[in-house]
Amino acid sequence: MSRKTIKQPMQQLIWFILLPMLLFILILIIVSIIISSQRNLELQGVSQRSNLQANLFSEKISGKLTAFELILTSLDQQIQLMDLNDENTFASLQDSILSYKLMYEELEGVCILDEQGEKRYSTYNLDSENLLNMRKDLITNHVEQELPFSMLAFTDANAMYIVFSRYVKDITNDNSLVVALIIKTNTFFDLLNLTSIPGLSSSFMYDTQGKILAYWKSEIQSENNPLSIQDLPFYQDLLMRIENPSVIQSGIHSITLENQLLTTTSLSGFPYTFAIQTDLKQAMALYDKSMLFSFSVLIFFILLSLGFIILLGLQVIQKNEIQENMLKELAHKVQERTAELELLSQQDTLTTLANRRKINELLEKAIIEGETAQNSFSIMILDIDNFKKINDTYGHQVGDLIIQEIVMHLQALISSKGILARWGGDELMVYLPSFALQQSLELAETLRYTIDNAIFSESIHITLSFGLTQYLKGDSIVSVIKRADLALYQAKECGRNRVKSM
Repeated sequence: MSRKTIKQPMQQLIWFILLPMLLFILILIIVSIIISSQRNLELQGVSQRSNLQANLFSEKISGKLTAFELILTSLDQQIQLMDLNDENTFASLQDSILSYKLMYEELEGVCILDEQGEKRYSTYNLDSENLLNMRKDLITNHVEQELPFSMLAFTDANAMYIVFSRYVKDITNDNSLVVALIIKTNTFFDLLNLTSIPGLSSSFMYDTQGKILAYWKSEIQSENNPLSIQDLPFYQDLLMRIENPSVIQSGIHSITLENQLLTTTSLSGFPYTFAIQTDLKQAMALYDKSMLFSFSVLIFFILLSLGFIILLGLQVIQKNEIQENMLKELAHKVQERTAELELLSQQDTLTTLANRRKINELLEKAIIEGETAQNSFSIMILDIDNFKKINDTYGHQVGDLIIQEIVMHLQALISSKGILARWGGDELMVYLPSFALQQSLELAETLRYTIDNAIFSESIHITLSFGLTQYLKGDSIVSVIKRADLALYQAKECGRNRVKSM
């Protein structure tokens, strides 16, 4: 047997062994690169989902805060109609407070304090040292600093609470109260389904000074809950990446800190920041385990068929497309929900007019401009005469229809001269920029005459009473509205269907 004859089988054996090994190594390198790239894309996806989830949850929290603000507003309106000198004053509030507690599971209690910090009514035991300090802070905020609304945090019995409060006055305007809602943080966050975020290790909400108002973490909370972001373990790493981490107030920020992803976003309509901290190892654990199994299976089947790699590549592409579509769909839902919440927070549902909150924002802006640019404006508050009688006689559906018809007539006359808003119930407000008092009186008389001679549903005769005033330098929003209210009261006292100014 010649050497050539022996050499050829050896060469074929080498090629049969070497080529599959080289091809296997080449495919293994390619697959390793693909999996590494895919994992990087998945990490980017975790960051993107964290941004979208943080934005979605911040909108949910803003909606919750708005709901609690509306509860305080409702209690404020009820107390404004009460005389605090009457011992039975708070009996009528019990039904409303009970319904709010049943409606909101996270609402731990409602308490009402006088200007000295003493309890006048409470569904929560305010006796511990932390709670007593919180009561002092409430009095400082509202009585000494004259804040109409505040938000505080405190710990009690190893649990953390948020406190929403409002400063109110009774019908005599001589007695004042602080109404506070006590919200349990854990329940507040659990109801938002935060635990549905893969790898979530903690979430918290803090104000512009870095003070934490609400805090949740996956482990059992320790006795000393951190009350500022400076106390959190990742703070030093965070400080190295941004100049002042306690004042992140605009947009969405994602920062990676040693396998930890911190995502912060400001709450719309409130001076607070919401943050979620994600453990990337935990968030990627299921993905990594899945990829390891897939890689092992892939190696086995590569030895059997190289065509399987092509199929796997197609599956990876399809998976990326599904993830991208899911992200786009989630982003679209967030945008729709954000627009819906923004509209609901500024528009009255019955008349589609600006609501009380929106008109208050316009008046505050007008007062600031009036102080700096010497601009003046007028407002009028108008009330439907004997509206209760209409509701009692024809029913609330007819009453709502009457309000809508009145708004239609008034809008046609006011047009671009000013802004018509629903102030509450059957009261409307007209904000007239750059209108002197005499111009406002002439417009009000036109509005009054038009409604007096208009024909409404059920052939009901409708009249309006008007209270007018003009902004004076040094006025606050409270003083301007109070003068208009007094003028409206005079119009009512003088027989209704008339215009009065102050």
